[in-house]
Amino acid sequence: KIYRKYSDDVRFLLVSFVVDHPGTPITRAADMFLVKHRTAQRWVADFRKELNEDNDTESERKKVGRPQILGEPHQSFLKTVFDDNPSTTMEDAVSLLTQEFEGLEIKRSAVRNFVTQKMHLTFKRVSYQPEARNKENNLTNRFNWATEWTSSDMNYMTNCVFIDEAAFSINLRPHSGYAKKGETPVVTVRSIRAKSHTILGAICAAGVVLLSIRKPVPPQLKK
Repeated sequence: KIYRKYSDDVRFLLVSFVVDHPGTPITRAADMFLVKHRTAQRWVADFRKELNEDNDTESERKKVGRPQILGEPHQSFLKTVFDDNPSTTMEDAVSLLTQEFEGLEIKRSAVRNFVTQKMHLTFKRVSYQPEARNKENNLTNRFNWATEWTSSDMNYMTNCVFIDEAAFSINLRPHSGYAKKGETPVVTVRSIRAKSHTILGAICAAGVVLLSIRKPVPPQLKK
């Protein structure tokens, strides 16, 4: 039985052709490079096996990676911190973590990634509320007020008029504008510091009862 010896270049060219032209039968590539079908099939199978082994090794390497520093205890602690004070900065969070967990060394970026990716917290505008708003006596007073008026003959649809006011500046303008690069957009107005006007309105279920504007009182001339 005669065995034909092929060079490494032929093997490389054949396998590269099969990889670069997916769907092409290996037997066709073998005929192009004058290689026996069984030999070409073995070459391609060996290449794919080595490729899969390399991918598995890389996946295992990624899975092992660097062990995560923060875990469930740290997440529970940070949740309490941000629940108590949503304005806590990342610098404060790092400081509190290192104080609470002895020997912990961690960077601010790692804490930020943990807070945003693991805890799913987002940075947004804070809504401030007065401390007295939810005190027990205020909650009780609001409840009693609502109960008293609910038990009366008050009816929003028939015998109620709502009055409110809104103040605004007569010279309100957009705070942004367009200008050439390096120049500041300038808009000329009658006065930068305008006097505030107040709109008074009264409405009911049937529609608008009254609207009026209260102009600012002119300053008195000094003698």
